[in-house]
Amino acid sequence: MSMTIQCIIIKKIVSAEPNFTIPLADKHMDNNGELTWTCEAFGIPDVNYTWFRNGQVLDVRTLPMEDRDRYIVVDNVLTIKYLKPDRDQAMYQCRARNILKAKYSSAQLRILCKYVEKLPR
Repeated sequence: MSMTIQCIIIKKIVSAEPNFTIPLADKHMDNNGELTWTCEAFGIPDVNYTWFRNGQVLDVRTLPMEDRDRYIVVDNVLTIKYLKPDRDQAMYQCRARNILKAKYSSAQLRILCKYVEKLPR
């Protein structure tokens, strides 16, 4: 008598749309200061990050020449050096995306300037 043993392998595929574990938060920074924003999301498969400024993709290569050395984007971390109110105040977004979905975290950057009132002589 011969026995046949069959094995059935069940592979469970787990997936999850992105969910922010570290969302962005509004920032009030000093003029000429340095800002580092980190956003982090969990997802299966892993997520990819894209940064936006006022609704436009933030691509350092397309920034004006005088801003290219001030903006550093490394995956889910955005750093802006020597903050300038006339150039950097904006709404920023971090998009976390995988094959299931894209989600956004948003925050406003405000830059504080010292106002010196000149008194009449």
